[in-house]
Order: sequence, then C-alpha cells, then structure tokens
Amino acid sequence: MKDLIIQKAFVLFLNKGFNGTSISHIQTAVNTSRGAIYHYFKSKEDIYREVVDRYLITALSVVTKISEEDKTTLYDTIIYAIKERRKIIDDIKSITTEPLSDFYYFKLVYDACDFYKGFVEKINLINHRELSEWKSIIAISIANKEIKNDLNIDFIANNFVLLPQSVGLKYSFNGTLNIDELEMMYFEFYKLLKS
Repeated sequence: MKDLIIQKAFVLFLNKGFNGTSISHIQTAVNTSRGAIYHYFKSKEDIYREVVDRYLITALSVVTKISEEDKTTLYDTIIYAIKERRKIIDDIKSITTEPLSDFYYFKLVYDACDFYKGFVEKINLINHRELSEWKSIIAISIANKEIKNDLNIDFIANNFVLLPQSVGLKYSFNGTLNIDELEMMYFEFYKLLKS
C-alpha cells in the first residue's frame, strides 16, 4: 500500500505540483481511506519527500550506483550509465498512465527546492559524488591510455555530469527525453577523448 501511495502521489505531484495536490487527491487516486494514508505518512509533506527521494534523488545518482567492477573503463561506465538511465525512464513511464513532457519532471525538481527542506543540500551532495566518480574514472582511463593524457579532468567530468541534465532540459520544452540521443552524445564525446 505504501508503494502504491508513493506511485500515485508521484503522478499527481508531476501533473499538479505540490500546491495543486491534496491528501484528498492522493486518497482518490489510491482508492483508499484517509486513515490508510496517515498510517504510512504523517502529512502530505512526508509523502512528497518520499516521492522526491524515490524518483528524483535516485535518478540523479547514476554513476555512484554502478558497481566498481563495471567501472573499469570510461567506455564501460558510459554503457552502464545509459543502462541505468534507461531503467529509470522505463520505471517512471511504467507508473504514469499518459506520456508526460520532461517539463513536468524538471518542474518537480524546482518545486522540491521550495517544498522539501534539505533538498538543495542533497542535490549538491549527489552532484559532488557523481562528479568525483567521473573524475576518478577519467583519471583511470587516462592512466590506462584509454583516452588522451592531456585532458582537463574537471572539465571532462563536469560535461559527463551535465550532459544528461542538459539534454533533459532541452526536451522538457518539446517532448520527452530520447535516451538514444543521450547515448549517441555520450559516445560522440567519448570519441573526442580517445587516444
């Protein structure tokens, strides 16, 4: 029941935002009693935090989720990062009944800045961890002569972190993220780095 509440609330928060979604909306979407909702959550804010943690925080923590044995090369890391992003997108699509523009996803991110205490700090920590992981992978790839040795590691790592966010933002205004385009962009960028 708790998972169903989180899933239905996610769809409502995507479509209506935090202010436009009430406990009554969630109750109707889940087809349960208010008491059942309050059995799992103290408030709408608690539900919102769970939704953000499950669907936003995890979506931004991609490279840190990849096992160390799958990050032996930059090429392998890109493959696993794309697989992880594809899984995240497929999971979100499986619980939304209608196609939604990425605009709503970004709107949820910006709403979280206002309605989720500590969200910005969590995002900054995640970005720092993701950036550190990419830097480490790039340094190893340089040392192993997989890619050129005259590269600015910080610059390259930042591009790997920002590329999916940039592509997502681009598509938020004219459709949904095309993971195939992101994959193509990652590998085109990789070709530029090759020795």
